[in-house]
Amino acid sequence: MRDAEMPQITAREKVLSAGDENLAKQVKDINKWRDTYPDSGDLASNASQAQRHADVVRGSWAVATALDVADKGADSATDDGYSRMKDRMTAPVGSQW
Repeated sequence: MRDAEMPQITAREKVLSAGDENLAKQVKDINKWRDTYPDSGDLASNASQAQRHADVVRGSWAVATALDVADKGADSATDDGYSRMKDRMTAPVGSQW
């Protein structure tokens, strides 16, 4: 069992794991084992934890993407004022040696 091939995933499963193919395979694998041994509390718990982890990854990706889109779109909304403000806030202070 330990050396068994990881399951193949669909494009949808890969998208649902924020593009992380290994995560998608691992979640699918633990769900397969959970479904094969429905009386195992450990497998049910592991599958639940794997799904929670996948949800966190998906949520983190969504937040990061939203922030990136907002960062890119802020210039068009502020006539490049956002970039000027950002440049002032990130300018080096003191010696540039």
